[in-house]
Amino acid sequence: MRVLITGGSGFVGGHLATALRREGAEVVSWGLAEAGSEPSVAVDLRDLRAVSAHDLTPFDAVIHLAGLANVGRSFAEPARYVSENSAMEVNLFETLLAQGAFPKVLVVSTGAVYGSARGLITEDTQVTVTSPYAVSKLTQELLGAYYGERGFEVVVARPFNHIGPGQQPGYLVADVASQIAAAERRGAGTVTVGDLSSARDYTDVRDICAAYIALIRDGRAGEIYNVCTGDSHTGDEIVERLLELTNSRVEVVRSAALTRPTDASVVRASSQKLSQHTGWAPSIALSATLADTLEYWRSRVAAAALS
Repeated sequence: MRVLITGGSGFVGGHLATALRREGAEVVSWGLAEAGSEPSVAVDLRDLRAVSAHDLTPFDAVIHLAGLANVGRSFAEPARYVSENSAMEVNLFETLLAQGAFPKVLVVSTGAVYGSARGLITEDTQVTVTSPYAVSKLTQELLGAYYGERGFEVVVARPFNHIGPGQQPGYLVADVASQIAAAERRGAGTVTVGDLSSARDYTDVRDICAAYIALIRDGRAGEIYNVCTGDSHTGDEIVERLLELTNSRVEVVRSAALTRPTDASVVRASSQKLSQHTGWAPSIALSATLADTLEYWRSRVAAAALS
């Protein structure tokens, strides 16, 4: 199987390319930068000419990860998030159409489209737009449905919070782990956080990648799939568990500036449909994910100190 990954230089893209290659797939990654040990071809999906310059006919599948993905930043740049995330997908599909290429396409959306939904979230739960980011992802889903009518086999994934080694600052676990690693280097320090009372469903990025691979193989065209563990943990619990992994003196400092304008109090979702259709299930415990993430940041801090 030949697979194209867009957004291959991002957090998920590097892990996904590694996982696909382990299973024998031929992988081409598009991105805007080198993705560590997984190189990517520099292609700006916002530029139709740049996309059209590549032959897409050899690919059996496309996993479309590319896009602006920081929910918090989307409040400050709403027009950019909606326009650029839409343009990337349109340019991809229009190039495929022009070349007569019809691979199976996985459009990666987000669990954030459910907003502040209460109770167990399934794919039938009503969507609620609570951020420009969520608006952009729902637009991508609608574009996927449109191109499905044009002859493409399109599957949509709605992943919830995913975490793990390699994630950069801007997200809770990476922010806290990086601050703890820096504090350890100094012998003591602080971790600055916002309101952590809300609960989220956190999935290891490596389990997320396994889900995407399962969906490319067995996901059904026109269907939407939640990707999640089914368990929720508050931010306070996440921070406490990370602090249990260090022997250094680290103080938690609260900052109101880190609180989002809109945020659901509890998010708990079901991946039953995904499991039924593909056999996927999460396999990596939260404790292992947090430990691996902290080790990643310890290595980054140590390397920075030597440079």
